[in-house]
Amino acid sequence: MDILARYNSLKSERTTVDTIWNEIDELLCLRKNDILGKKSVRDISQNLYDFTGLHSNNTLASGMKSYICPQNEMWFSLSGKNKDKRSSDYYSEVSNILRETLNSSNFYLELHEGLIDLGAFGVNCIYVGEDDEDGLFFRNIPIGSYVIAEDNKGRVRTVI
Repeated sequence: MDILARYNSLKSERTTVDTIWNEIDELLCLRKNDILGKKSVRDISQNLYDFTGLHSNNTLASGMKSYICPQNEMWFSLSGKNKDKRSSDYYSEVSNILRETLNSSNFYLELHEGLIDLGAFGVNCIYVGEDDEDGLFFRNIPIGSYVIAEDNKGRVRTVI
């Protein structure tokens, strides 16, 4: 099956979810793209009377980001099977380089957008790329613009 046919097949399986996501989008993600492509941000904001959901989802995303991946702290470390001092020093140095790389990229901005999607829709997709000028760059892929397929164990095996 070619990629376009696979994409169209997976997208047609997601049709009922798109309708639900569109309703969530109207209440929790005012600045996101409309899933079904039928309303503009201006139309949505005129019909939204209570911004509690919008504010709550943004607070959730901010909280997850600051508790799980605090930018000003070392929230991860690399390690290997070897536990000797030389290996430990190497992994520590690489962890520090990775932290500096993330801090100098747009990782935390795109992570926040991804966490907004995660809180609202239960799924998100962040692309990681490499640029000769800037090093790593990240992009939160808008909800509804990609499809996902899982294997029989529930592991994501396809993203288009």
